[in-house]
Amino acid sequence: MKTSGLVLDAISQVGGAIPGAVIHDHSRMKNNGTFVGGLTWAQLPSGLWVAGFNMGDYIVVPHHVSLNFVKNLSIETWCKFNSFPAPGDLRYVLDKGNLGASTGWMCLIDGVNPYYSFLIGNGVAAPSVTSAVLVINTWYHFVATFEGRYSRMYQNGVLTDTTDFGVYITIANIASNLLIGCETAMGGEFLRGYLGMLKVYTYEFTPAQVRARFTATRRLFNV
Repeated sequence: MKTSGLVLDAISQVGGAIPGAVIHDHSRMKNNGTFVGGLTWAQLPSGLWVAGFNMGDYIVVPHHVSLNFVKNLSIETWCKFNSFPAPGDLRYVLDKGNLGASTGWMCLIDGVNPYYSFLIGNGVAAPSVTSAVLVINTWYHFVATFEGRYSRMYQNGVLTDTTDFGVYITIANIASNLLIGCETAMGGEFLRGYLGMLKVYTYEFTPAQVRARFTATRRLFNV
């Protein structure tokens, strides 16, 4: 079971003084980010500091090759949403690509149904995998994975969706910043809610690893 390959470990401080305007990456890659707007910190009863987003708030993590993937990645985060977009609209949690150009990778909320979706673009299309239907003001643990042919979504340790591309594909990467809480192309589609324990890995989690991560961190969110 592979356990190395962590390239982003952010919004994961437990205890201590309130974090500042710099989002510190605790992985060896040091992909630190900065706040834009009026983003705020909130401390949970467990002591974990989580980042709160509203209209116009987001985090910029400068482009680095460690955040571009050909295949084999896992994206883990805890999210609580204050509201969902209207039908036909989107709200971005993470964006390292361009949905219109079908490039890169991203996680977002779809307004048609309140799903957490993970999309990867190969330059032609950007198929997605989704969570179960969500409700507001509830903490969720999400893990999205991709290994070249299969893309998978897990919610609270349980597999909710799988996409089989039929053949092995590669992600069409672009040299864009990673934006947390909004989208890259237009700088809008702002998240409303909270994020915590954001981690990005260079390998695909197994189902057992997903369950282990959910079990190990759920107490921090009283889930």
